Amino acid sequence: GEPLFLCEEHVAIALDECKREYDAVFYQDESLKMSGDVRCAGIDGCDVTLRLVGMFWHSRRVVYDLAANYLQARIPEIADVVPFSDANLDDARTQAPDFNGDRQEIERLGHEPW
Repeated sequence: GEPLFLCEEHVAIALDECKREYDAVFYQDESLKMSGDVRCAGIDGCDVTLRLVGMFWHSRRVVYDLAANYLQARIPEIADVVPFSDANLDDARTQAPDFNGDRQEIERLGHEPW
């Protein structure tokens, strides 16, 4: 789509588009303990703060980077996308189980499957 200008409404639109385009990353399934979502936690000047909530199969850093890159591509006015906190990117207690057994291989290869 056409570039958007920076405002809360357009950040929400771009995040919704990102979730639809990368639906495998944002897939939610209670039985697999996958409940992850990304939300705008605030806008300060030309900086956007993102907050990850719930559990993702992918690493939180990968999810954050994907959403941040998508936002900056859709809203060129964004100078920086920052995480809510360093702890918000920590997978220690927030990564969903490896339900299909291929996470180790993906991490070994150093890339995500898209």
